[in-house]
Amino acid sequence: MGTHSEKITERTLYPLLLEIFKDIGFTGVQEIKVAGRRYPDLKISYKDTAFYVQVKIGKLDNIRDILTDISKLVSNKVISDINGFIGIKFDENIRNVKLITGHEEEVLKTAIENSKVYIIVSGSKNKELLFHMIDGNLEFKNAKKELINKIREFIDETKTIVNPESIVRVLKEYIDELAYILRLYYLSSPEALINLVGDISLFKSLLGLSESENLDELLRDEDFRTAVVDLLAFILTNQILFYYLYSNRSNKELPKLERITSLLDLKRYFNEITKIDFRAIYSINIFERLPNDKRILEVINNIIDVLNSNPIWKIPHDLLGRVYHKLLPFKTRKVFATFYTHPIAAEILARLTIDNYQESVIDPACGSGTLLVASYNTKKDLYRKYYGFISVEDDIKLHRQFVERDISGIDIMPFAAHIAAMNLSLQNIDAETNRLRISVDDSINILKRLLENKGRQEYLVLETVSSELIKVVESLKNRQTTLDAFFNGIKRRNFNITIYVYDTEHAKEYIISNKIDRKVIYVNNNENIEDINYNQIAILGISKNNLDKLINILKKLENIKDKFRNLTLNIVVDKNLSEEVISIVNRVFYNLDTDVKIKTIDVFTLTSADSIIMNPPFSDREKLPEEYREKLNQLNYYKFIKENVGGQINLWGYFLALSHFLLKSNCKVGAVIPINIARGKATEKIRKFFLKNYHIRWLVKPVADLAFSEAAAFRDILFIAEKRKPKEDDITGIVFIKKSIRSSEFTTEEAKRIVDELKLLYKKAKEGEINHYEDPDGFYEVYFVNYKTLIEHQENLMPLLKETGLEEDLMEVILERAGEKLERLDESYIRQGFHTSPAGLSELVYITRPLDKSRIGRNVIMVLHSEDSAFIYVVFKDKIKDLLKNFSGNNLEEFIKNHTKPDLKIPKDRVLPGLRTITGIKTIDITNKHDYIVIEDFMGFDKVVLMSKWKDKSLAKDPTTRRRFWDLIKKKLENQLVYTATPEKFNIYSINTSVICVVSKVKTIYNQTFRVNTADNIIFSLTYTLSFNSILGLTQVIRRISEATGEFVHLSTKDLETIYILDSNKLSDQEKQVLLNLFKEIKDIEFPSIMEQMKKGYEYIKHFKDKSWEDLLDYTIKNDPGMYARIKLDYTILKIVGFNEDEIKDLLEKTYKTIYEELIKIKSAK
Repeated sequence: MGTHSEKITERTLYPLLLEIFKDIGFTGVQEIKVAGRRYPDLKISYKDTAFYVQVKIGKLDNIRDILTDISKLVSNKVISDINGFIGIKFDENIRNVKLITGHEEEVLKTAIENSKVYIIVSGSKNKELLFHMIDGNLEFKNAKKELINKIREFIDETKTIVNPESIVRVLKEYIDELAYILRLYYLSSPEALINLVGDISLFKSLLGLSESENLDELLRDEDFRTAVVDLLAFILTNQILFYYLYSNRSNKELPKLERITSLLDLKRYFNEITKIDFRAIYSINIFERLPNDKRILEVINNIIDVLNSNPIWKIPHDLLGRVYHKLLPFKTRKVFATFYTHPIAAEILARLTIDNYQESVIDPACGSGTLLVASYNTKKDLYRKYYGFISVEDDIKLHRQFVERDISGIDIMPFAAHIAAMNLSLQNIDAETNRLRISVDDSINILKRLLENKGRQEYLVLETVSSELIKVVESLKNRQTTLDAFFNGIKRRNFNITIYVYDTEHAKEYIISNKIDRKVIYVNNNENIEDINYNQIAILGISKNNLDKLINILKKLENIKDKFRNLTLNIVVDKNLSEEVISIVNRVFYNLDTDVKIKTIDVFTLTSADSIIMNPPFSDREKLPEEYREKLNQLNYYKFIKENVGGQINLWGYFLALSHFLLKSNCKVGAVIPINIARGKATEKIRKFFLKNYHIRWLVKPVADLAFSEAAAFRDILFIAEKRKPKEDDITGIVFIKKSIRSSEFTTEEAKRIVDELKLLYKKAKEGEINHYEDPDGFYEVYFVNYKTLIEHQENLMPLLKETGLEEDLMEVILERAGEKLERLDESYIRQGFHTSPAGLSELVYITRPLDKSRIGRNVIMVLHSEDSAFIYVVFKDKIKDLLKNFSGNNLEEFIKNHTKPDLKIPKDRVLPGLRTITGIKTIDITNKHDYIVIEDFMGFDKVVLMSKWKDKSLAKDPTTRRRFWDLIKKKLENQLVYTATPEKFNIYSINTSVICVVSKVKTIYNQTFRVNTADNIIFSLTYTLSFNSILGLTQVIRRISEATGEFVHLSTKDLETIYILDSNKLSDQEKQVLLNLFKEIKDIEFPSIMEQMKKGYEYIKHFKDKSWEDLLDYTIKNDPGMYARIKLDYTILKIVGFNEDEIKDLLEKTYKTIYEELIKIKSAK
């Protein structure tokens, strides 16, 4: 029986696909000709509901070809007799199937079933919607089950089934394509990028950067340039999407969004919607500056086609906001700091925090508004529950009440706040409002103002985010107008009118005190306007009864405008009169030859709230900019912060303190916070403050997920507490969310059900009826504990938050068995390494040993070429860049030595052993594998200076400056030589991270990325290094990244103080010799990556479970030396601790597996 090759095309698949669909309950035919035009590949029906099916074969990295086919069918009006479309894309490998003669159909059918696919299904029937995507990770045999289940649910249960993630995926395809095209034009040229955006100041503002930020330095950063380009693509797509949504959902008559022939066609649409409002959304003008590239036009038309071919505009309000969160690439969101709480977690948090629809809500770290939208929906559902229904009129009134009065958000990032305002606006697109209470501000500054007021409630006055963006855009326009006038020789007269809208007398006082100067006109005063000589004028005292007088004043000002080169008019008005006043101003100054610029600045008053809801930034204080760390340090001078927050906590702790001042008594705070609030010195003060002054209602921990936050690589919890002194009979619900909130089965409805049940269970627990409940559907489990139990665990609440996993077992078992053989690290021995600041210093003094390509990254200029007894030879990184791309061998040092000539020769007495980074270090002993650090001037130093980021380039030539520089280096290096160090920050998932502690028999200078141990004892240093790299140390390190830190492991001095290692002083001479022999045996063996160590360690232990340790170690030393070193290290440490051989196998099998699964969970959450 032979095989033969036959070109497999989409058409080859039609008959078998049709047969497969018939097997699962469909009827159908293939290649239908409709109205003499395009041929849909298949037409299938389930019951009375018909779908056209388009089939593709290709790479599964994008789905644009499926979308294009569906869009063309829609654009050709091929939709009269069907309810929807299904797009199926098979992986390109299906083309390579070898057919067996006589069994072609059987082989091909098996290939179809086993091929990975992308599937998109879109439809509508009886006002219900279906929009779902199955990504390319499933084989067709499994994907078709999900497809039919969704279709049956849609048809049989007559319900809308829309997955917002699917919509995001579709739109993101086009945003990524648009961003790719723009990068080709602008990524390599900062100047071209500035020309595109008009003025980079706008984007600096969106990023929250000050005007004083160094623009040249920013633009040198490719990540920043990439982020700006991605933002351009996002904003343009966002503007198109918003127009589409508004034009379809609003009762306003706007032109239907159709395909365009020129980018300027967008102007027609955008002009129409800005007549209504939404100026802040459309004030950022991108399309007029885009290059005339037909690919850009094609992408925009594809976006328009997709929007018109799918009923996205009919999606329920509470899903619309979710579409916006993920449209920006992760890397760009990281630059902009626009992360968000997962919507399901936001629903749970809001519903556990808010009990009444009339409650006011503040989010002082609102980001893109997920928690605000969840609060909005919670309040709306509570209203519906109280009154039974919501009429159309009530819905509009509620929307205005919620967004204009009840719900307030603050964020330091203008871009994030801009998206938050948009998300709230979308909750009811028919209710026009421009009075959203979203402000751009630093909440830490607000905390300082409250502390200065000694905790007494005060009125905080803030400007809205729309005002912030309008001011930025207007300043750019003014600047451009001035330039145009200068270059064209035109003497223009400018008339700038700002209408300040306030909501309270406090806001009015703020405006008058901070925004108004020079001449003030009171409307009711009979002032002689003609005699005014000031070019800055303010109008106050406007009321409903004197609008006619206001008109007269404005007309008189219009008549005298020619007296002034520039005239600034500020009008201060109550929000209830603002629309009328804006209309009056527009009428009076319409069609003047003078350049009249009218803008509105909304100011609102923030008072204490019924609920504070937030996911504050988890930023490590040590990673914050120096000036921001200083800001936090200054807060520690206030008694409240010093006593109740402390000076070690990270940024989120200050937000909890802020919530205390913003919250009314007997009201609640709901927050997403790191799980390390449960224990540790850094969080001790804030933990005890809340236990003493608040009733902790709920602690909610994810089990199936690492965290509730998007892209988090740290453990977090939901924390809900009531602001009142706790009572003895108070209870706390401790909830474990056991299913992933990211799974398709965890819907918003499930979240609502869980919270409703939890509240009922809370009442029963309060009455003593239950103390534990497990959801029969497996979504959650809850325990209830009393206040006494919380206080008993106030030093460490983690035992109350345990579930099976890394938090338990190993360390507790080891501590129980070890007796006095373990010790915690002595704080007095731990400090930070040599600090290479300011920027560029590392490049000037470090010579990096090229053990691995990963070590030759940023901040490297000098690379070790070779050395002899007298000299160090250096090659410049730029010289070997192209060479590195072609290297694929095992010995990079030898490769560089053989293929390049050195650029510098430095005497060996002018260098010391150093280590710049742990990256690429694969052995625990770095003797003769270290980098070098230069300590004295050398020939060629001027070249290094000019290539570096060092700002003062006079260092290259000026002898005095050079002498002072090297004197400074020597001073900084005093007492820096040590034996051993642990990296402060490292990527534990990286293939380049193999060890987490190193030692050298020659004292070495480690830089500030290390925590060095200054103990001057080589035996202690060897014991320290072996303990830290063993399963004993690794388990404790993993626990810390699981609970608190960011994408990278970050070990502070306080973290290191809590880690147990073997105490060399408590070991017998025999045990010390065992460790010394172990070190000699494994010190030069290269360990694989930590991820691989855990995975293969588990596999080896499991495979050799019933064999002897000698068999296992003998096999690995011969076949896998790196894993021999790993297993022998762990075996030896646990043996010294006191475990027998069988116990060690059991412990290591479980621990390797648990650590590997924990790391996979953390990595997949990034």
